[in-house]
Amino acid sequence: MKKTEVGATKEELLQILKTSIEDNGVDVNGELLNRVYLLACRAYAGAKRYSGEEYVTHTMSISIILSEMGTEENVILAGILCDAVTKGSISLDECRKELPAEIFDIVSNLQIKNMDLKNASEEVVQVKLAERLHNMRTIDYIDDAKKDLKVKETVEIFMPLARKINNAKLINELNDLTAKYGV
Repeated sequence: MKKTEVGATKEELLQILKTSIEDNGVDVNGELLNRVYLLACRAYAGAKRYSGEEYVTHTMSISIILSEMGTEENVILAGILCDAVTKGSISLDECRKELPAEIFDIVSNLQIKNMDLKNASEEVVQVKLAERLHNMRTIDYIDDAKKDLKVKETVEIFMPLARKINNAKLINELNDLTAKYGV
């Protein structure tokens, strides 16, 4: 799968997402994509990743992965807001007012702490897998103890889910990353 570069701006990632959506033949409403993108920019304003990048670049990268996985419009757009409440500055009520119901349902389910992913919807699992893949791609920015935990979780929780949805590219890249970082 195509990797986004650390240091890419949110505007560059939006263009990459639009190209990826087109290249992968996913039908996405451009106006709705722009609305969700602007909501995400507002939600994550001021939030940073360990790398120092704007937090919204992480969720844009997740949505690019989702488009490459061939997920549906609602899943791709929910990916942009996957951490909007837990890491952002907007409420679920604001999301409910701003989003179509199908996207809101996915976003609200993504906010659940300690979720049992084995029983989660396919859409939530797809977003969580894309999020984990992007986190593994950028794992160098966290300390070793957290790194070890993330790798262990990836092997024990996320790899079985990737196998369940049978996405060879996702499985192969997660395998490569977990091998690289110690498992």
